[in-house]
Amino acid sequence: MIKKLLSICKIYGIAIKNTFDDEGTTKAAALSFYAFFSLFPLILIFFSILGFIVDSPDISRKAALFLKDFFPASISSIERSIAYSINSKHKLGVIGFLILLSSAVYFFTALEEAINKAWKVKSERHFIRKKFLSFAIMFIAGIILLTSISSMSFIYMLSGFTIIPDLVNGIFPMQDLIYEILTSLTSFLLFLSFYKFLPNTQVTFREILPGTMITALMWEILLNGFTFFIRSFTDYKVLYGPVTTLITILSWIYVSCFIIIIGAEFCSEYAREKRER
Repeated sequence: MIKKLLSICKIYGIAIKNTFDDEGTTKAAALSFYAFFSLFPLILIFFSILGFIVDSPDISRKAALFLKDFFPASISSIERSIAYSINSKHKLGVIGFLILLSSAVYFFTALEEAINKAWKVKSERHFIRKKFLSFAIMFIAGIILLTSISSMSFIYMLSGFTIIPDLVNGIFPMQDLIYEILTSLTSFLLFLSFYKFLPNTQVTFREILPGTMITALMWEILLNGFTFFIRSFTDYKVLYGPVTTLITILSWIYVSCFIIIIGAEFCSEYAREKRER
């Protein structure tokens, strides 16, 4: 067990080194740029689709709260921006929808290139296949989010029955526990879909599962650490003034993209060592 943990730590160290060698910091910055401009278009698209399926303000509110938890807790403007996206979804026409969709695709295209770089893939997919894959990953991510939100809504419904709170009275709120599990599971499944389908090479689930688990764990740790930093240290607000929220969001997106790239490097290195045995 200890030997396996040491082996994983060694591979993760190699993955970090490979990330810098493959210009991972620059790629994370590029991904952050695309992600920042694609983030709220993606949310708008998501709520537009959700509105066609279930036109319920209550479901939309819970979905907004769910999505907000993927950002540091102190960024209150995220909740306002998501709320604005919900209110604007009925104003979105066909042309506007297509423009927002094409904008969001750029992020997944850039992510595919970064992950292929980690896997040392030399041949690229055809342009049409690349765009189709980006749409497919968007669709998969949407299905994962919709499933998670549907499960969360079901949990909220169950919490209305008195037997549920009575079962956990004095121990911990079951609703909050399952909610945290759902959030973690959602991020894990999203990372898993990235590492499985984006590389332009043969990849098995056994090769990427450890890397996905470590990436999801690191992402959760850094999310909580980032939240603690924002709440505890206020000097950066004096430094950046009115653009503090913008800088904070960009910083968190950059950290997230960097962690995803390190995870891809880990999966690649882990698979290489596994195949050489």
